[in-house]
Amino acid sequence: MVTKAFTVRRVEALRPRIQLIADMLLDQIAGARTIDVLAALAHPLPTLVICEMLGVPEVDRPQFSRWTEDI
Repeated sequence: MVTKAFTVRRVEALRPRIQLIADMLLDQIAGARTIDVLAALAHPLPTLVICEMLGVPEVDRPQFSRWTEDI
C-alpha cells in the first residue's frame, strides 16, 4: 500500500505542492539569525509531504508529526 503511494510518477506530480510547502517553511524562518535546520525544515517538510500523499487530514497532522518524532 505504501509503495504505491511513493512511486516516481506520484512524487513528480506532487512537485509543485512540495515546492509550496518548502517555500512556506522557508518563509517562516526568513530573516532569522540562526535556525535549527532539523526543526525548521528537515522534519516538517517530509512529514507534511507524506501527510498529503497519504491523505492525512490537516487536523490530524500535528499528531502524525508527534508520532514520527517518537519513531
